[in-house]
Amino acid sequence: MNLTIQCYPVVISDAVFLYSVKEILRSGGRSLVQGALSYIWGKSETMIPIPGFKNIRQVEENAKAMEFGAFSRDMVEEIERILAGEEE
Repeated sequence: MNLTIQCYPVVISDAVFLYSVKEILRSGGRSLVQGALSYIWGKSETMIPIPGFKNIRQVEENAKAMEFGAFSRDMVEEIERILAGEEE
């Protein structure tokens, strides 16, 4: 079994950069954590995120992410363009 882990070297030198990604992740009423899970699910049908938690509230927040589901391919691509520094 091969595992591929993708990491993006991100340097945040601009508040606009952070704001752009944050707005997408929080779309539709998601929390940032729920948005991150939606992004991972939207990247690949075979990727399974294993989110951490420290308390019941975090467990509930993670579980509620399933109600939102995966981001569309367009949303994933938009996030990846921003991370790659290709934002318009």
